[in-house]
Amino acid sequence: SGMLMNIEFLANVVSEPGYSFVSVGPESRQYQEDTTNQLLGQSGVVGIKTGSTGEAGGCVVLARQVNNGNSTVITSVVGADLTYVDNMIDVDQRWGDALQLFAFMDANFTWVTLNDGSTFSTLPTELAVWNVALADNVTIPVSTNGDIQTRYQIALDPDGGGRIDLYFNDQLVGSVPLQPATAIYPAPFGSNVKELAA
Repeated sequence: SGMLMNIEFLANVVSEPGYSFVSVGPESRQYQEDTTNQLLGQSGVVGIKTGSTGEAGGCVVLARQVNNGNSTVITSVVGADLTYVDNMIDVDQRWGDALQLFAFMDANFTWVTLNDGSTFSTLPTELAVWNVALADNVTIPVSTNGDIQTRYQIALDPDGGGRIDLYFNDQLVGSVPLQPATAIYPAPFGSNVKELAA
């Protein structure tokens, strides 16, 4: 998941094009091998984990930087054609499937700032009415394809804050946290208001 890319050690592991190690013992030797990560460093791909089983077929999870490097999208391929001949990969469709997903994403989505009012014109007003705000300048993917409607729903926490749930059609695809607006924009008079009123 995207959490992996936030852990420096793991992010480094999945971004390596190869690996090497030294055997232990009296005849220690260094071994070096390339990974099967064919798309690493291409099309914005910054991390990859591959795998396969008989039941799942060829699998790959890719971390890809988009939006001019400001956002990371995690893409997963499961069940791709993958065959071996003499312990060597003969057919490996994981990479072609991943490239098709990238092409679909690039052709059908654009990145916008969530609260600027250009995509969701009433969102800034709704956030102000509910006294909540985004902690950061969040960008999200929105569909440029008329078949996929991008929409949102605000869910408030009883103790302040909450989240904005994002949907493509009726499918929940992500959430963005909200904070109480006072935590981001403190009152101009602070604690002195009580003293002045007394």
